[in-house]
Amino acid sequence: MISHQAYFEFLAGTDQTAPDWHPVLAGLAVLRLVDSRMRQEPRGSRERDWASFESARTAVSALNEGNPVRAILLQLVDAVSEEDIPGEVVGHALISYGRALNFVGRWALASDVFSMADRVAGAPANPRISIESNIALGAASRRMGDWDVSAHAYARAAHVASTIGDSVGSLQVEVGLANTQLVHGNLPAAELSLDQAIDQARANGWKDVLGLALHSRATVAHLRGAYADAVRLGYEALETMSDLTARDAALSDLAAAFAGMGMRESARDSYLIVAATAQSQWVRWQATLNLMELAALDDQEARFDAYARELDTAALDPRLRAYYFLFLSAGQQRFGRYAEAEASLTEGLAIAEKNQLHQVAHEVSMAIGSLKSRKAARIDVVVPAADVPASLKRIAAELTSIREAALSSS
Repeated sequence: MISHQAYFEFLAGTDQTAPDWHPVLAGLAVLRLVDSRMRQEPRGSRERDWASFESARTAVSALNEGNPVRAILLQLVDAVSEEDIPGEVVGHALISYGRALNFVGRWALASDVFSMADRVAGAPANPRISIESNIALGAASRRMGDWDVSAHAYARAAHVASTIGDSVGSLQVEVGLANTQLVHGNLPAAELSLDQAIDQARANGWKDVLGLALHSRATVAHLRGAYADAVRLGYEALETMSDLTARDAALSDLAAAFAGMGMRESARDSYLIVAATAQSQWVRWQATLNLMELAALDDQEARFDAYARELDTAALDPRLRAYYFLFLSAGQQRFGRYAEAEASLTEGLAIAEKNQLHQVAHEVSMAIGSLKSRKAARIDVVVPAADVPASLKRIAAELTSIREAALSSS
């Protein structure tokens, strides 16, 4: 395989006038420079690479100063310009760059960068970089449905964490593997692993990994239809987490749980907060997808179609794309567009099966059966439970206040 093939494929398939083309080209120039420098004997190699330095620095400097990757890429150029290259600095900068790519939904590019961080700067010199980069690689690869790469990355992270006695890193790997089980639809195994992770994180006071495990456990509850549990677990995760991106994702899923209970105004409040403030492009797409679903339930056909058009051209990962077609079909049925609805479900099932997304495939298959058996029926609307617990009403009220503050300042 060509080194950084994902970058070459992106550039070959993207018009040079597209906003992302030059940042990706600059990123490729820096990655190739890092490769070259990390392979060479340090002494005298800087002089031999002077043309590559100038080319990379020029490409990065030309980026808009507001571009989030500009400072990271310049940091990488500066780090490898030293005679004694600081491997730890290079590794952390590569991980930061990969996360920036994650924010904009460039999973393939991010996976390339996370893999490179471990290869050029990881164990044995910097084992924490190996652990961090492989956990990130496992998640990014899972988003693309690349199960083999994801499993190998988690195994590598687990091995290094065990070798150095990093209990927090080991538990992060367990949560990542549980998320893979969740995506595959193996809810009992995911639930068992997450409950164990939650107990261990609570006992040791590891708040960040506790928040991640609670969020994933809330997702299991949601998929089982236990929406009140999903709200409680999701809100506890939100209160526990410190990472802003993780909080955005938890808030979006909290909104989905409110929607499942029929509390659509609370759900909409949460989605609007996410759509206005989330750092991650993936989380914003997820919020938009759910706003599309709510628009259908509220019989707002024009708004539903507008959200659908926005998502149709977005670079959604396979799981989100499959759910897009499932929700698209539900709205099309609600508005009496049954032929379109059937085509959407067929497309969604193909994506789910191709990417081994068993839970989604089951949901789509059930929707296909429902559509074929009652083509003239309207979709049932979930009615809010009459006895919503006071604790959930309090959570809903707090989210309304947050939404008002977020939208007034945006």
